[in-house]
Amino acid sequence: MKYKAEIFDKVQYLYEKTKFNDHQLHCVIRFNGKLNIPVLKKSVMLLLQVIPILSCVYRHDDGNDYWESVPTPSIDALFHIVYEKDAFEHFTTSKTDAFTGPQILFCLYRTNEKDALSIIMNHMIGDGAGFKQCLYLFSNLYSNLLENSRYVPNFTISGERGFQGIIQQIPFKILIKSMLFHNKESNQDSSLEFPLSKDMDIFPFILTRELDSEKFMQIRTYCKRNQITINDVFLAAYHRALLLEIPEAGNILSLPLMVDMRRYLQDKNFRALTNLSSTSIIHIPIKAEESFDDTVYTIHRMVKNRKHDIGVNGFVKLNMGFKFLSNKSSYKLTKKALRNPPICMTNIGILDDTKLVFSGTEIEDAFICGSIKYRPHFQIAISSFKDTLTISSNLYGSRQDYETIAHFLFLVEKQLPLSNS
Repeated sequence: MKYKAEIFDKVQYLYEKTKFNDHQLHCVIRFNGKLNIPVLKKSVMLLLQVIPILSCVYRHDDGNDYWESVPTPSIDALFHIVYEKDAFEHFTTSKTDAFTGPQILFCLYRTNEKDALSIIMNHMIGDGAGFKQCLYLFSNLYSNLLENSRYVPNFTISGERGFQGIIQQIPFKILIKSMLFHNKESNQDSSLEFPLSKDMDIFPFILTRELDSEKFMQIRTYCKRNQITINDVFLAAYHRALLLEIPEAGNILSLPLMVDMRRYLQDKNFRALTNLSSTSIIHIPIKAEESFDDTVYTIHRMVKNRKHDIGVNGFVKLNMGFKFLSNKSSYKLTKKALRNPPICMTNIGILDDTKLVFSGTEIEDAFICGSIKYRPHFQIAISSFKDTLTISSNLYGSRQDYETIAHFLFLVEKQLPLSNS
C-alpha cells in the first residue's frame, strides 16, 4: 500500500538536505521501577499495527514522494535493551532511517533497580503534538496488554494527514486578513547567529536542564499572578539570555514561534499521525536594562495580538504553493527558497501524566525534545511532566559548543522569575 507524502513530510526531508536539522523527535522516560519486557515488546509490535505508517519506508522522487508499506520489521529492528548509560545516550542521539524503516525506534536502559526508555521517531511522519499522541497510545497498549495478553485494539490510526481539514475550519475572514497583513512574514527575517565554534570534531548531543517542582511552582505562581503564560515567561528569559550572550543583537530580536495548528480543529482526536505545525515570526523590542516584567509583558501583548490568526499565513502559503504547482515544481521551489532561522525556540508543552501511564510502573520523569540541529542553527525546547520542566538544546557540535550551550541554559534559568535568582 502507498500513502501520499504530505507537504511537511517533504519539508522535514529537506531539513536534513539543507542541514537545518536531522528531523528526529526524542523522548526519554525514566521509571521508578521496572517494566515488563515481554509486554513492552508486544506493545511495540502492536503500535506498528495500529499506526501503519510507522512501518512504511519513504520513496523519494523529487516531489512525487510517497510512503510504501513493507513487511513489519522484526522486534530486533525496533527494540533494543542496553545496560550501560553511554549506550543509552548513544541511542538517544541516533536516527531512524526513512528509506529502510521503521520510522520509530525504542531502547530500554535496564539497571538493577530502575528502567529508562528512549524513543526516537522520524519527524517526517509527525510533529511534537503527534509524537505525544503516539506515546500516549503506546503506554495505553502496554497497560492493556499487561492486563490482558490477548488484547487487540479495534481501531487503526490512518486518517487524512494533509492540511485541508484545518484550512477548511479556519474562517475565511481570518484567512484573508492573515494573507493581507502578514504576507511579508518570513523565517528569513533574522540573520543573527548564536556563537558556536568552527571546530570540525563534532558529535550529536542533547543537553538538558531540569527545573524541579519548587522552581516550576514559582514560575506557575508568577504566571497566575500576572495573567501570562509559561510560554511568555520562557520567551522572555530566552531573549534576555540571548542579549547577554550576543550583546550586538541590538534592541529588536526576531524569533519564530512554533504553532500547533490543531488549535483550529474542532475534533482534536488522534485520527492521523502527521505534521500540523506552523511558525509565526514576532519582532520583540527589548532593552538590556529593562526589567524582566517589562520584557514579559511586551511579549505577552505581542503574542496575544496574534492569537486570532497565529500560524495561518505560513501554513496557507505553503499549501497554496503545493496545490497550484506540480509536485516536482513545488518541491524544487521549496528547496530553493527554504531558509531556516539561525535561532529559534519551541514549546513542546505538557506530557500529560494522566495519559502517559504504564500500569504497574510509576514514571519518575519524562521529557520530549525536537531534532538535533546542525551549526549555525541553534534552538532550545521546553517540555513539562507532572511538576518538573525540562529545558533542552540539541546540536551536532564540538566539546566547546557543548560547554557554551550548557552555560547558556544556565543563563536562561537565571533570567526566570525565581525567588533564589
